Amino acid sequence: MVVDESQSGQIDITDKGKVEIQFVRRMQGELGAVIQEPNWTLPRLANWLDMGIPHQDVTKPSAILFILGAIEALVKSGIDLEVLARNKYDLRNSLSALINELRGNRENGNYNSLFAVNTESFATSSDLAMIFDETTYAYNQPYSGTTKFNKHYTSLIGDLKPQGEEFDCAVYLDRHDKVQYWIRNVDSKKTSFWLQLPSGKFYPDFVAMLHDGRIMVVEYKGGDRYDAAAPKRQIGEVWAEASHGKCLFCMPNNRDFTVIDKLIG
Repeated sequence: MVVDESQSGQIDITDKGKVEIQFVRRMQGELGAVIQEPNWTLPRLANWLDMGIPHQDVTKPSAILFILGAIEALVKSGIDLEVLARNKYDLRNSLSALINELRGNRENGNYNSLFAVNTESFATSSDLAMIFDETTYAYNQPYSGTTKFNKHYTSLIGDLKPQGEEFDCAVYLDRHDKVQYWIRNVDSKKTSFWLQLPSGKFYPDFVAMLHDGRIMVVEYKGGDRYDAAAPKRQIGEVWAEASHGKCLFCMPNNRDFTVIDKLIG
């Protein structure tokens, strides 16, 4: 029999107040042995919580980033992620009540500071196809380097400089034995792949089809920009989690492309 001791954590919401989430002392006996829980990760738990909290007036990216921040604050306060996952229903109820409270206080500006109040959609379904076609592939400047790429999906490669860190990432993808083909995803084109952020769209650098049929999305970031790209990384990880293994997302930096190998497995 596993016993969760009573724990509580605080999440800073404004300069004036804090919200405390408390977990009651809960005993898990035979039922816990019968129900097979998944291996909970932060993106998986955030996505599960989000699906159970109605927020028609809040974008999914905004809600996801807020929920991720709440979980990270609780973990930082000393509560293990496994404990949060075991108490996920209590956590969801507390976060739902918090969002409702912020919604009720909309006029004081706290709500708008946390959420972008609009209803733009954020798709986390791998059923939405990513269609790339030679005739519709849009770019600004064609690649003009001397290095030959053998696995790019189209004969022309758009907006890829002939040197630099993103170029090295493209070379790594092209030479990877588990990549069937890849495409340089061009920013802000109608036919490009994008993920919705709380404000604006995020166009990852590369999309690759693996030999096993999975889709891998890669956004390369230099070491000096990695921390600032946390919202993009979090949204990408939640998007991949929602695909139930059909899609992958990673953000290599400082030319450490081994994260691609670890992601593919």
